[in-house]
Amino acid sequence: MAKNTHITVIPFLLLISIFHSYNNWQVSARETHARRSHHHHHHHHQAKKSLPSPVFSYSVSSSCASSPLPQGGLKISHRYGPCSLQGKRQELKQGSHNSLYNIAAADDTTATNYAVDSSDNGEGVAMRTFGRSQGAGNFLVTIGLGTPERDFDLMFDTGSDLSWVKCQPDGGGDGGVFDPSASSTFNVTCDPSCNYRVPYLDRSSSTGYYAKDRLTIAGDELPNFTFGCSQKTSGNFGDAAGVLALGRSNPITLISQTAAMYGQIFCYCLPTFDNSAGYLLFGNGATHQCRSSDNQFTALVGNRDSPNQYFVDFNGITIGSARLDFRASSSSSPSMGTTMMDSGTVITKLPAAVYEFLKGEFVKSVGEFYPRVEKADKLDTCYDMEGNFNAAVIPAVVLHFDGMDLRLGPSAVVWMDDGYGQVCLAFAAKEDEKDSNIIGNHQQRGLNVLYDVENSRVEIGPGSCGGN
Repeated sequence: MAKNTHITVIPFLLLISIFHSYNNWQVSARETHARRSHHHHHHHHQAKKSLPSPVFSYSVSSSCASSPLPQGGLKISHRYGPCSLQGKRQELKQGSHNSLYNIAAADDTTATNYAVDSSDNGEGVAMRTFGRSQGAGNFLVTIGLGTPERDFDLMFDTGSDLSWVKCQPDGGGDGGVFDPSASSTFNVTCDPSCNYRVPYLDRSSSTGYYAKDRLTIAGDELPNFTFGCSQKTSGNFGDAAGVLALGRSNPITLISQTAAMYGQIFCYCLPTFDNSAGYLLFGNGATHQCRSSDNQFTALVGNRDSPNQYFVDFNGITIGSARLDFRASSSSSPSMGTTMMDSGTVITKLPAAVYEFLKGEFVKSVGEFYPRVEKADKLDTCYDMEGNFNAAVIPAVVLHFDGMDLRLGPSAVVWMDDGYGQVCLAFAAKEDEKDSNIIGNHQQRGLNVLYDVENSRVEIGPGSCGGN
């Protein structure tokens, strides 16, 4: 039974969010105006009401402000931020703004719940992919593979189960391409099958064959690690070398293969800002860093269609003073079922009725102070806050789970476009009501999220990866 301790973390997280707003997002109104005026000159008109003080603004720094990495941890960096090699090379030309909208398009596909390619046409016989993988995500970690060990930058994803690396002759990027002939411990395997194909909902995919080799995670070695040796990729993987899959249950997931070493426990803290770094830890390192008396927890629940993903009971949502419960007896109440926690999907996806409730209350709060602007792709509720973003105007949002209430700070409620002043509600309606509800990574940033698979629960508490 879940422990009902829903008070401790709420004010602390809000203070963290406001503190970071003061210390990380300082940019003058004049600088912001100079960068953006040629794009949005037609939106400069007075808001309806005077803003409460204090007033401050967002910006994205071009330098990495990472905190010390916990012992035994892997550094998590945003793929387009300055803490990653890809971000440094691109000099933020794409920016996290663009990456959000690329990943937000993930539900455009009409794939069925079981994505299976049963043909053997040279592109690989597919593994059975449970659920609807949302795309591999936008956070990178570095692992070692082979003998001698070579480092590779992989996207880490709790929503999929097969880890894979680009192998020669597949084209590589700055994240690396694995040369099987250069590793003395490499072997091809036909367990669970010889070939695979992994499709993701954003229409990206990886096709190749199964292999085994030595995996190194922060100094820990796992011989005979089963992974996919990718011969062909499509979609937006950028220069990442592949995917580190952290799904549950399936024997080929990293969590299952390292069960004896790590006890099926892992924790991550996704950096609050793209110019800061987070951490991913396993086993004792995860419990030491992420388990505390400030944590709340809720049970992991089964999902017949997606047994390898992490689902929780999501019972209601509060915005400002308005609350919507999903389990009310009224037949008109929205039905939520179970909801997936996913590190690979950016924004939280909700049933249309729930999103309309959230959107309506958000408009009531923010629309009094700021002019509305056109939608930004999947995000349809946006305002011009150029030079005068004020966290006090953003209504508090609380996500109610079974035994756990999680209050989101302003930076988790809205999405801001790299300091230019367009601010959008960072939630979206599902385009297909049959799709799973998803708690995306934008709403998880700055938190310690601890998965205890053996005991079927997830714990959440304040993290230490917010940046400086």
